[in-house]
Amino acid sequence: MGEVRGGTPAAAGEADAGAVVVRVERAGHVAVLVVDNPPVNALGIAVRRALRDALLGLDGDVTVSAIGLAAAGRTSASAPILPSSTSRRNRRRCAS
Repeated sequence: MGEVRGGTPAAAGEADAGAVVVRVERAGHVAVLVVDNPPVNALGIAVRRALRDALLGLDGDVTVSAIGLAAAGRTSASAPILPSSTSRRNRRRCAS
């Protein structure tokens, strides 16, 4: 349905600038945010920004009653995504 591109990569191994790292798929009233950041779908800065942008894009959409999160491919990795669990430097980078 929609694609959200990552911003400028913050570190080696993150999505290329402008690469689609999150896509929004719709099934009825459910929106699924699919992280597509090979090889392991790591939740780096570019992916977090794309997730934020996708969520903001869905905000206020009265046709969406649930939002899911999935990973493309066979693997996924995780990273802290709440501001309270990230460094001050990363919080500033995510906000820009």
